[in-house]
Amino acid sequence: MRVRHRIPSIFNLSMVDVLCCALGCVILLWLINLREAKQYEDSAGEEQRRIGDELTRLQTDREETLSKLSLLQSRVESLQEDKSDQQKILKRLTDRIASLTSDLKERSSRLELETARADEFERKEKQAIARIADLETKWNASAKRGEKETARARELAEALTEAKNRLKDMRDTAKVVPSLRADLKEAREQYASEKALASALEKEIAKRLREVKDAEKKLASIQSSQAALERDLAQRDKEILTLRQENKKLQVESGRVRSEADNRFAGIELTGRRVLFLVDASGSMELVDENTKAPTKWADVRNTVARLMRSTPSLQKYQVVVFSETASFLFDGEEEWLDFNAVTSPQRAVDALAKIVPKGGTNLYAALQLAFRLRNKEMDTIYLLSDGLPNLGEGIDAGAATTLKEVDRTNLLARHLRKTLQSDWNRPRAGQPRVRINTIGFFYESPDVGAFLWALARENEGSFVGMSKP
Repeated sequence: MRVRHRIPSIFNLSMVDVLCCALGCVILLWLINLREAKQYEDSAGEEQRRIGDELTRLQTDREETLSKLSLLQSRVESLQEDKSDQQKILKRLTDRIASLTSDLKERSSRLELETARADEFERKEKQAIARIADLETKWNASAKRGEKETARARELAEALTEAKNRLKDMRDTAKVVPSLRADLKEAREQYASEKALASALEKEIAKRLREVKDAEKKLASIQSSQAALERDLAQRDKEILTLRQENKKLQVESGRVRSEADNRFAGIELTGRRVLFLVDASGSMELVDENTKAPTKWADVRNTVARLMRSTPSLQKYQVVVFSETASFLFDGEEEWLDFNAVTSPQRAVDALAKIVPKGGTNLYAALQLAFRLRNKEMDTIYLLSDGLPNLGEGIDAGAATTLKEVDRTNLLARHLRKTLQSDWNRPRAGQPRVRINTIGFFYESPDVGAFLWALARENEGSFVGMSKP
């Protein structure tokens, strides 16, 4: 194939100045965006550290408060256990006092009974002594009377003996009374001691009950403080959650800004979910010019396709169309959208393109016509990789194609192609955005190629970049 170039008729030094200014503006905007992204990232990092410090401080305060509350609850439980033990001791003492009181009453009753019996015995003893004295008098009197009274005296002697025996029994019984009185005195002393101990315990229990009430009041106050603290902690947790959400948003935004700063391909913003890669496979894709081979040019094209795939963060579906004199899908029998896999898809495209040998002319009209069949299937982005102007396709009559000069023919084909894109293939549609066309020029000498690819991208909301010579 013979490749011809011509000196541009409209591309002059003014155009070069405009392009240089535009390139300078793009670089300046990129540097500004990069600096803003770094500042935004630093600000987000500082905010994240501040939130982390605040969260650590709040958690420390909460742990200290919970520790104090646990200590107070343990003290209250200990006081309650002491109260229970003291109540048990008081109950045992009360039962003991009741038992001693009952025993004392019983012994008092017995003492009164024995005292009454002793008094009765003393009275009877006095009566007996008096009677004995009377009997002795009578005995003495009867002894004078003689034998007549002997029998009577004998009876009286027997009565006296009986009375003496009864007196002896009464005296033996009277000996028990001092022992009973001693027991009663001991019981009274023990009762007084137990009563004093019970009184002291009652005072101690009353004191402990007051301490328990004070502790309960403190516990109520602490519980109230805890409830307020828990409400404060809940509010703080909400604030921390809000801060975390804001921090997460900042991180996402920082990541997005960083991604936008990183995901640029030599000035092209890499976007698109359903992307078609349009690859020029004409004969010039292995040439620097018509007399100079470029051994690595086609390999660079293949690697650029893979690089674009890997660098587009939102890529979900993809398709590849190759064109020279005709256009076709890269993968035979697979003309619908293909699911993108970041690991396997780029290498599959590289391997398939490696099997193609570039040859023939450049029919960009047929390539775009085939590509726009996918517009109704939500295609949103096209990446065109080419090195030349269209020299085949619709836009001129068959007769004129043989008579026109190559420069005129390529101009007519380029204008017709751009017009068709604007009026038909990529015209605005209700509810369907236009397809963005990004163009990448490879190793071209003629400025007409760069001007055409730049205009094609600009008219279709895309970007253009020119690759350097090998």
